[in-house]
Order: sequence, then C-alpha cells, then structure tokens
Amino acid sequence: MFELVSAHRLFKSNLIINLISATLIGTCIFAYGLVFAAIREVKYARTRCGEIAEAKGVYYYEAYDSLKPRYEIINELYKVKGVCYKGSVSGKADGKAILIESLSSEMYNQMPLELSKGKWPLTTPEDKIYVVATANCGYDVGEEIIIDIEESKLKVYVAGILSDDSDTYRFSGFTKPMTFSALFMEKEDRQGMIYIYVNETFLSKEITKYLSKPNAVVVLFEDDISESEYNDQVQKLESKGNVFTLDEIRKNTMLKEQEYKNLFMPSVSVLSLMAVCSSLAAVLITVKKSEKHLRIMKLIGASPLKVAVTMELLSVIMAVIAVFVSFLLWKTGTAFLMLSGSAVNVCYVKSVFGVLAAYLLAQTALVAAISQKGVKQIELGGREE
Repeated sequence: MFELVSAHRLFKSNLIINLISATLIGTCIFAYGLVFAAIREVKYARTRCGEIAEAKGVYYYEAYDSLKPRYEIINELYKVKGVCYKGSVSGKADGKAILIESLSSEMYNQMPLELSKGKWPLTTPEDKIYVVATANCGYDVGEEIIIDIEESKLKVYVAGILSDDSDTYRFSGFTKPMTFSALFMEKEDRQGMIYIYVNETFLSKEITKYLSKPNAVVVLFEDDISESEYNDQVQKLESKGNVFTLDEIRKNTMLKEQEYKNLFMPSVSVLSLMAVCSSLAAVLITVKKSEKHLRIMKLIGASPLKVAVTMELLSVIMAVIAVFVSFLLWKTGTAFLMLSGSAVNVCYVKSVFGVLAAYLLAQTALVAAISQKGVKQIELGGREE
C-alpha cells in the first residue's frame, strides 16, 4: 500500500507528461488492434473456404438475361470435380420473414460457417430435415420450424446456430480485385433477415422447384486436369460471363493482406517508437523531479527494492490509463468503421496484451538500470559522486 501511494504521488508530480505518454500507449493499442483485425479478416476469408481456397477452379458470374437461361455452359465443361452454388427462396414462420438458402453439397461440406452451438448436419433422416440458422432466428437447437413457402409448408429442425458475428455466403456479382472476402457477406449487410441453410440434397422436389437459380458459382476441376485443358475451360467460360480463377483470387487476397501491412505498419511503428520514448522519458523525468520524495522514502526506511517497486507501480498506473484510453478509442473506432463481433474484439485483446507486455518489459529494464543509481543519489542527498 505504501508503494502504491508513493507511485501515485510520483505520477501526479509529472502529471502532464505521464498523461501524454499513457495516451500515446493507448493509441498504439488501438492502432495495432485495427491492423490485426483488418489482416485477420483477409486471412479468415481464405480459411473459411477450406480446401476450395487451394483448389484448381474458377469463380464464375453470368449476368442475368430474362431471355436466356443462366449457367447452362457449365454442363459443357469436362473434368469438373464439383460446383459450389446456392439457390434461395423466401418464406414465413411464426410471422417472421425467413430466407432459405439451399447449398450445393460441395459448398455445404467445404465451406461451413462458424457455429455458436450445435453442428452442421452431414446427413438427415428421411422424415426430418436438419438445418443451420442465423443467431437472430429466435429458435434453439432441436426446435422445429414450420415455414410457409408459397403454397407449400416446409418442416425443418434446427441442428446448429451460427455465431452472432458470423459472416454468411454472398456468391453474388463480383468485385475488382476479386478476393475471398467477396464470397461472404457481413452481418450488417443482412439487414436483420433470418437465414436458414440446408444441403440441397435434403430437400424434396416440391421445395426445390421454388428455389431461385444461382447468382454466381465456383467451378472446381479435377486435380489431374492439364494446363491446356484448364485454360480451354476458362476461355469457354469467359465467352459467356465474368471469370476469376482461384489462383488469381489467392494472389489478390495475399496482396490485400500485404497492402494492409504496408499501409498501416509504418505509421503504427513510428507511433510505437514515440510511445516508448515518451514513456521512458516520463519515468526518467519523474525520478529526477521526485528526488525529494525518494529521499524521504529512504529516510523512513524504504529499501532499494521498495523504491524499485514504487517506480514499477508508476508504470502500471500509466498502463491502466493507457488501456482506458485505448478502450474508448476502440469503441468509437469500431462503431464508426462498423466492425463488431468476438473475433474483432479478440484482436483488441491481443493488442492490449502485446503492447502492454512490451511496454512493461521496457519499463522494468529501465527501472532495474536506474534504481541503483537513483538510490545511490538519494543516499548522497541528490548529488552525483
């Protein structure tokens, strides 16, 4: 308690510089958290694609034309291992609007989204249809949902619930440059709609007749397809629509990750250097300005260890203020940038621990280096030998 009171007095003795240093450290925590969140989002989109991210294939989008059926050209391709696509149909259950998305088996098995409870059912009994629903559905695992779809009724059972912050499948249109992130839709884009996902093989023909045609697809080719055969298939698709090879998407995703690093890391590194230098300078100035207080500590029996602990507690006080500042910045910044979810907050927590660990280690080393000299000066009445 004695050391904490002394550390508080030392902090107040150099209040302005200590507050500036703590604010810089807090800003560092916030900046690193945002960089980690941005890089994580790019990496995570690739991870969610599973083996598809490393496969030989293309993302293919064919513009809608009411006079022509879409995606018929896919039937003309050869050495196709699988096709990822989704169809959808709107319905209502208990007065709530629901969008049912039917996923192809390849997409269903290779690209499962993150669940908060339950599981993605791999099979379903003949008399039951198991589905996965978004967190806002209002149902729990095991509960029955009866959905009205035009003139039909679909009875399903919830097998899994998506995480509240989980992205969902987009598979609509395209972006330039095309990255794996473009395959997914963020929570904010769903505008509160309840989504239910089901393997297309679980549905009867009575329901599948209502499904919309795919908006975009990922075509996966056999591993033994030759380069010339592959290029021939790509050219055939390019004659009908927009084609992005998975190899191109992989490269764009990696470039996007590097772009974030190149954009943010230099400024964050400079900010970190400023924070470290200012915090170390703050401790040195505080010690210099507080020689009288430290001499009093020595006169009343404070050991060199107690003096060192007091100085270390001064660093802890600054660290607490830095966390408070970073928390305010994080809440404001994520709200402005519309970032949310546990995964984003994990990036912030990692940043807190990483920056504070580096800061406290540096401060501990400084305290250890100057404590002996400081105590020696105290014993001499503040004069150098």
